[in-house]
Amino acid sequence: NYHGGLIVSRRADAGGFQPGTGPFRLERAAGGQARLAAFDGHWRGRPAIRAIDIRLINSDATRELAYTAGELDMIGGRRDQRWVERMRAQPNTVVEVFSPGEFRTLLINMRSAPLTDPRVRRAVQHAVDPAAIARFVGADVATWWPSPVPPGYLGSTDDVPRFAPDPARARALLAEAGHRDGITLRAVVSSISSQQPIMEVVQAQLRRAGIRLEMDVVEHATYHARIRQDLSQLTFYGAARYPVADSYLSQFYHSRSAPGRPTMSLNFAHCDAADAEIDAARAMADRERQLALWRDAQRKVLEAGCAVPLFDLRQVFVRRTNVNLGYRLEGALNLAPAITRETRLD
Repeated sequence: NYHGGLIVSRRADAGGFQPGTGPFRLERAAGGQARLAAFDGHWRGRPAIRAIDIRLINSDATRELAYTAGELDMIGGRRDQRWVERMRAQPNTVVEVFSPGEFRTLLINMRSAPLTDPRVRRAVQHAVDPAAIARFVGADVATWWPSPVPPGYLGSTDDVPRFAPDPARARALLAEAGHRDGITLRAVVSSISSQQPIMEVVQAQLRRAGIRLEMDVVEHATYHARIRQDLSQLTFYGAARYPVADSYLSQFYHSRSAPGRPTMSLNFAHCDAADAEIDAARAMADRERQLALWRDAQRKVLEAGCAVPLFDLRQVFVRRTNVNLGYRLEGALNLAPAITRETRLD
């Protein structure tokens, strides 16, 4: 479970690295590095790899350089088509692209004028072209999806209202709402490579519809702090959750999860359009009725103009060909390839 946790002795905690019952034990952790040593008493048997050295490197460029220089055997990759294709051309290299993805959404702050007017929110929905954004990111790593709940989640559906990209329609809606000269919105944007370039594309799309987007580009930790202070009218957010519709709907679209609430989570839209359906589905024992409630909730979220669903961004990892995972990687709920007792260096 995404919000589950390990039961760990306080003595075993070492700077945030939480040991569990796996085939490796934490030997040391400090300064953004850790060493895991094989635990030969593992209940499934002696691990093939004797030790794993982990380096936490935030910079994409530095991480890639360390890999190409031969310092690293496996890295978390940049989720971008051009990067993936460049790394596929590297010798003795395997690029793993797998699910579940981290779903990207543009949340529309319904409490912030002029977005308090549903016609303005609908104009934003018509101004953004999610399919074009997914193509920009790349076919191998990004898939457009029209629903607020990511694809593959229990209860997700594509049977939802669609708002075709139409700058002319967006301009007409703005004029109807009294904004013939267009509007200006502001967004707090993270400078990380998986967010700022996407928001620059969104900015260009909005401009064609008469919507000027002022972007406050900040480092990632500041972005997280400011969006939780309700300082962004349009919030780009990406996340993976336990793959059941309730986990996404409750965190992103229930009024209890809005900024300023004691139970706030990620509802930067202040959406309350589907509270009744979300609550009823959580307590519904009949599966078909539960699925119907989730479907209705997704429809209501979009009809209310709470968000523009964008695309599902798959995980990207790069490894050397001599790193044999010991299994065929098709997906990983921990969003990274598991190193098991059978993983080895050939």
